[in-house]
Amino acid sequence: MLADRYDLSDRPAKGVTMARGKPVQEGIRVKLPAGMTWEKLAAMTPEEIKEKGLWPAGFLPLPQPAPRSGRHDLPQMLIDETKKQTDRDLTPLRPRPRLRQVPILLPEFPAPIYLTTRPDLGDVSKNHS
Repeated sequence: MLADRYDLSDRPAKGVTMARGKPVQEGIRVKLPAGMTWEKLAAMTPEEIKEKGLWPAGFLPLPQPAPRSGRHDLPQMLIDETKKQTDRDLTPLRPRPRLRQVPILLPEFPAPIYLTTRPDLGDVSKNHS
C-alpha cells in the first residue's frame, strides 16, 4: 500500500542531514494518478479534482485497523532500543506487521534533545536515552 501511494526510493538530499548525520530524503514523495502532473492538478478547481477522483491517495489517511486490546504498532527500532537499554522485550506488544516500515524515511532514533536555554550544549542526549 505504501509503495502504491508514495515514492519510497532512496534519494538523499545533497548536503542535508539530520543532527547525527542521517541523510534527509528529498523531493515530492506522493504519487499522482496515472497521466496526472502537479501542474495539471494545480490548474484544476477543488470541485474538478473531487469530481474526477484525482486527489492523490498519499494525502488520504492510511487504514488503521483497531489493535487487539493492549497492543500497539511499535517501530522495530524502538523495540530493539528498549531491549538494549532496559532488557525488556516489547515484541509481544506488537501486532502482526500491517505496514512495511521504510527506514530511510524514519527519523533518527533516539531523537536528539536540545535545551533552548543552553544552545551551546548541542544535542544533550549524546545519542543516549
